[in-house]
Amino acid sequence: MFRAFIIMRMKRVPSLRALARLLNVNRRLRRLCLIKKGEGGYPRSALSRFTRRVGAEKLNQIIEDKVVTLLKSGGAEGVDAVFDASFIKAWSRRHPLKQQVRPLR
Repeated sequence: MFRAFIIMRMKRVPSLRALARLLNVNRRLRRLCLIKKGEGGYPRSALSRFTRRVGAEKLNQIIEDKVVTLLKSGGAEGVDAVFDASFIKAWSRRHPLKQQVRPLR
């Protein structure tokens, strides 16, 4: 389960719910978390319970330490890096329910 939280940190997944959804659909991440084929991903309740048992502060400290160690050791060389611009608002000129483009003013 630690692997799932490291993935959550590295991919900047915003919530446990989003992490649980991601682990249900992404085969590559399932493999990284050692979830066998045919098994369900970790449910949000299990991720939440794990966080409570370890302690949120302690878990964050462990994850940060592992991520920093991984990056410093060069063990992340083969890791895919993705930069997204989801924070940039991109406004569309078309109405989401209509197929035609609205004219510019």
